[in-house]
Amino acid sequence: MGEVAVSAAGEGFLIRNLALAIAFVVGPLPEGEVNNLLLSRYRHPMTYEEAIQQFGLPSTPEHRPAIRVALEAELKLEENEEGDHDLIKCLAAQLLSIGKVDDSLLIWRAKDTNFDLMCGLDIQFLCGAGIEETKRFLTQTHSQESRDALEYLEECIVAGDFEDWTPTKSIQQYRHYFQLDSELPPES
Repeated sequence: MGEVAVSAAGEGFLIRNLALAIAFVVGPLPEGEVNNLLLSRYRHPMTYEEAIQQFGLPSTPEHRPAIRVALEAELKLEENEEGDHDLIKCLAAQLLSIGKVDDSLLIWRAKDTNFDLMCGLDIQFLCGAGIEETKRFLTQTHSQESRDALEYLEECIVAGDFEDWTPTKSIQQYRHYFQLDSELPPES
């Protein structure tokens, strides 16, 4: 069989879709060489518009592995300040909408990446499964990362950041932010 020439852009497209397809079928890629190679060979896995088109907002559980891989790829880029903050925010909103408590640490890792993301990613993204469930999970995880996330979360609760908050309200807010809904629903 002969070789096919692929442009750098085409190679990035192929690698991106290969990583997303693997994640969709088998779940998140294992740490190590394959994951690092895939993450290092392409730039942004997608735009936030493509993420919304592909995964929706709210998203569904079958998209969760691919969303996690895309977020991990953006965080890898953010190590060199090359991440797309709107894409990171969109992926975090999609994970929030799925409501799996163990996504809270990945979202915390995103928030804790640098000053811009600490300020730009809402603490509420950690709580897609609910505030109490998230606090229970972070308490039971027993890592420095989970202790830091829990401490920050509790400070934000005391400061009133969760007053009258629900995951559904956050999803509605981000549907408006990403211009999927023309206006915010009325306050209830």
